[in-house]
Amino acid sequence: MKKKDIKYICPIMALLLVIGGFFYIEYSYYIFLRIIVSISAIYMIYRYYKIYKTKSVFIFLFMVIAIIFNPIIMFKSTKNVWRIIDFITAIIFIFPLFNQRLWKS
Repeated sequence: MKKKDIKYICPIMALLLVIGGFFYIEYSYYIFLRIIVSISAIYMIYRYYKIYKTKSVFIFLFMVIAIIFNPIIMFKSTKNVWRIIDFITAIIFIFPLFNQRLWKS
């Protein structure tokens, strides 16, 4: 793996974990998911801010994801609501993978 490819790990890992959240898994998985998705969202905020400053709607979207998935103050809801949140989050984490400008620096 090339050094520049390591940048893709955060969004890909978060994407895979969120997709895994569609299935019924033990509670410890969801705690791990919250930690990784929060860290990945904060990393994506940093990447977008570094490139676009405050001109990107993705900065706001990743801030919302970081708040919803934060492991300290937990947002609790039903499994069906979490599936919708996971689906939307997965879609949001797909977009940065195709944004070449985001990964050039």
